[in-house]
Amino acid sequence: MELILVVALIVFLLRKKDLFKGLDFLNKISLPQSLFSDEKNLKGTIGEDYIQGILLKLPSSNSTLRNIYVPTKEGNTVEVDLVYITEVGIYVIESKNYSGWIFGNDQQKYWTQTLKSGEKNRFYNPVWQNEGHIRALSQYLQADPGLFRSYIIFSNRCAIKEMSVSKKHVVVMNRSDLYDTLLLEMSENPRILTKEKMEAISERLKELTFISTEMKERHIEQVQNKSESLTWKNPKRRSESKNRVVPLSRKKGDKNNETGKVIYLNLKR
Repeated sequence: MELILVVALIVFLLRKKDLFKGLDFLNKISLPQSLFSDEKNLKGTIGEDYIQGILLKLPSSNSTLRNIYVPTKEGNTVEVDLVYITEVGIYVIESKNYSGWIFGNDQQKYWTQTLKSGEKNRFYNPVWQNEGHIRALSQYLQADPGLFRSYIIFSNRCAIKEMSVSKKHVVVMNRSDLYDTLLLEMSENPRILTKEKMEAISERLKELTFISTEMKERHIEQVQNKSESLTWKNPKRRSESKNRVVPLSRKKGDKNNETGKVIYLNLKR
């Protein structure tokens, strides 16, 4: 038992240090519940670790913040996974460290995850979820909503199927596409934030990362009260698709940005 705990602790520390970025096998290791009370939350944290590692490779003048508890005008809070503050705007990132196949679009209330076993799970539309985060951030910072961009980032262990996004400044992609997409975004778009403004926004949001345990517990209770049981099992495995899914490529200089930056299409083999 002691050996298991030692191994689990080593794996956890490696994850936190991000020494093995991109090695998704770490996500598949189940850790003892005595060490981590919620394995789902742990996997979510690991997904955020990977994303933060990618953001840190981008220009150092930008600022990254994690786990921001933003108050809403209704008196509640929303938890934002990551915020990336740049000269071209503020990227609000919702991390989904899922496996399997993902189906949905930005008009549906719920999206579907299909696992290899045939089990299906529904989850609340993350585009809508992140819209709520952006509203809260815009209100808190008293900033124009047009300053924000919504990024929904899925694990590299999943395939995004039959996905379309038509909302402005919304992107849905796997983590492997994040670095190149951000580089392209920041090279194509005009600078709208000064270094001083970026620092001021970062300082204001930092205040929302240092919250009491009591406030965190209230937030968790609030989320649990709103959550629904949306899991069902399908004993029949989904037939193997003959389609492959790729993101639409955008050439440098493409100004057709009124829709989401990445739209996934089914292409016959």
